[in-house]
Amino acid sequence: MKWLQLIRAPNAPTAVANILAGYLLANRNWENWPVLLYLIFSSLALYCCGMVLNDVFDAARDKTDQPNRPIPSGRITLRTATMLGWCLMALGILAAIAAGAFASPSAVFQSGSIAALLALAIYLYDGPLKQTPLAPVSMGACRSLNVLLGASTVSTTALAEQNRPSIGGFPIEVLWAAIAIGVLIMGVTLLARNESCAVQQRGKLAVAAGVMLTGFVLLATLAWCPGAQFPASALRTYPVLVAVVSLASIRRVVVCVADTQPQSVKLAIISTLRSLIILDASICFLVRPDNLVFALTVVALILPVLLLSKWIYST
Repeated sequence: MKWLQLIRAPNAPTAVANILAGYLLANRNWENWPVLLYLIFSSLALYCCGMVLNDVFDAARDKTDQPNRPIPSGRITLRTATMLGWCLMALGILAAIAAGAFASPSAVFQSGSIAALLALAIYLYDGPLKQTPLAPVSMGACRSLNVLLGASTVSTTALAEQNRPSIGGFPIEVLWAAIAIGVLIMGVTLLARNESCAVQQRGKLAVAAGVMLTGFVLLATLAWCPGAQFPASALRTYPVLVAVVSLASIRRVVVCVADTQPQSVKLAIISTLRSLIILDASICFLVRPDNLVFALTVVALILPVLLLSKWIYST
């Protein structure tokens, strides 16, 4: 249990959902299972690395603020957690390189470099940037890069044959989705930074809410991304799906801005993180409305989130 607490296990499926959505956006299928599994392993390793190093860097402060966490409580030593964090980072990068190698020789550099950039963003957020105004940007970049990691093995030759416009080897719709999810998580991070002193921070909470709303809008407009080739049958339904999924989070955010109590802020954060899985599933529906297995598989990831949340904190 202590290890699951250290890695914030309830939120781990959200990282997998990003990979599945990013891969489907880029490739239109999940047929190359070895590649997809390596990418999922890479994402999970880097996610766990981020959670572990977060507690490593916060160990001194957590002795006062969060004494029940594994490191300050003494259930896991700081040295062990530090070694685990760096090993997970290395495994994440190596798994991404392996995914590229299984896909094609040309994909090795792209998948490896995206994983390395993700690892760097994780380190910057957990360490040097944690207490600076750039921390939310760094966390948003982590999520954006995670989506790109899912698409990092896409064949540029296949994109050219399909007449799909791309930038830097990524289809434009993948970049759009990555930015949208990054903006959303940047808003969530802004919200979380003001959780403990929410009563004095209504203005900052409102700014965070505005950033989150921007992320939701960007996701809803993915259907009209320039150059994207989505099935016509999904173009009208998808924005409605995103709007419906977003409503629960938006309601929570509005309540926390009005109420300004830490518990209200925490509920808004948890609600939005959970909605991320459903939003990724909506993206899968947009790409393949003809086969609901893709979207339903991602939706199913909410089950371990809800189950693990009964015993393990997620923030």
